[in-house]
Amino acid sequence: MITVNNTKYTFKKGYLLFFTVVMAMIVFLLQSCKKTDQSPVQVSQPHFLISQGVYLVNQSGNDAYSIGVSLDKPLTVETKVDIMVTSPTNAINGKQYSLTNSSATIPAGQTSGQFNLTADYTKMTPGQDDTLLLQLSVNGSTSTLKQVFTLVLRAIPGCPIADANDFLGVYANTTEIFGTGSPYGPYSTRVDSVYQTSATSAVIAVGNLYDAGWNNIKFKLDWSNPANYTVTLDTQTGIGDAGTLSSTYAGSDISVRPFAGQNGTITNCNGSQKIVLKMQLGVTGLGWFSPLYTVILDR
Repeated sequence: MITVNNTKYTFKKGYLLFFTVVMAMIVFLLQSCKKTDQSPVQVSQPHFLISQGVYLVNQSGNDAYSIGVSLDKPLTVETKVDIMVTSPTNAINGKQYSLTNSSATIPAGQTSGQFNLTADYTKMTPGQDDTLLLQLSVNGSTSTLKQVFTLVLRAIPGCPIADANDFLGVYANTTEIFGTGSPYGPYSTRVDSVYQTSATSAVIAVGNLYDAGWNNIKFKLDWSNPANYTVTLDTQTGIGDAGTLSSTYAGSDISVRPFAGQNGTITNCNGSQKIVLKMQLGVTGLGWFSPLYTVILDR
């Protein structure tokens, strides 16, 4: 017997058992539906591990630029993170750059992955910047395309320098320009000594500048900034007879010093070295010539 709305009902034993089973099944189904409705959808936002980057593209070839990504929490299933690239400077995949993998698979329980991108110097203009805008999505969901990673591809003329002693020796195809005059050369100069002052700097002594048997002049090489290898010098005297510049100053001494706002450059590509020197010439104790003196040392 059961009571519904204060009314008592009596069932035979078999009917009571049947009613009990039916009610139990209904309760079970309701609970199952409730659990299904409350099951969480696994979502984890992808993030770049750095906020921006500059990829220095040089003449001698580059290692791949690694772009690290991370999920904000590990998932219990394997996750596919896709990368989408656009370029406001019209850089093209397969031309200026190549994206080795357009998606990264992050195993269940892990949070990190990476993409690899390479760039081609020969498809860029030296000194050119190409901008790439990178965005991520998870399992094809465009709703996660929020964070933007800006990668600048920068074509630089310098190539890696491992040993400054590579610059030692004769430069048989040296040319020079004094002010607006006509180029002179080719003639032969020498780097007679190299003293490496750090992992990315050295001092060299250069002989036979001006093709006049001058004493060696010292220059500082600095390749600490891959985008800007520089050659500088300090003021020096005792260079040679100023009569080689003009007979008016025969018997006087030559001085050299930096020319304001002008640094030289160095390259070390494809097994060959090139050094561009820039300086101001003068007569010791008398003054300085106004033109820029540029010497291009080439093998």
